[in-house]
Amino acid sequence: MADDKRKKAVIGDDLAAARKQGKTYNQMFADEREQQRKEGKLREDAYKAGRALELYTPKEVREAYDADPEYFEGRASKGMKKGGKVSASKRADGCAQRGKTKGRMI
Repeated sequence: MADDKRKKAVIGDDLAAARKQGKTYNQMFADEREQQRKEGKLREDAYKAGRALELYTPKEVREAYDADPEYFEGRASKGMKKGGKVSASKRADGCAQRGKTKGRMI
């Protein structure tokens, strides 16, 4: 059970990283796999087998996504809401977190 949660969390992070790069997971996987082969990190037999270090294969990602799509969609929507542009004047306490007035008492 804990392994399933960890796997879903890792896949969710990887999907978010792909979105952040403006790529699909398959594109990110292929680029990373090619880079690992060029750097000599990935053996030729592992490359031919369609593996990459520290990444689940697109097939494994698809299976995990299909098993629990609500988890991944909910996670994606949460990830997009985080951060954002909030000025000091819109914050309830008026404390700047970025920009010219960060950390300065006026």
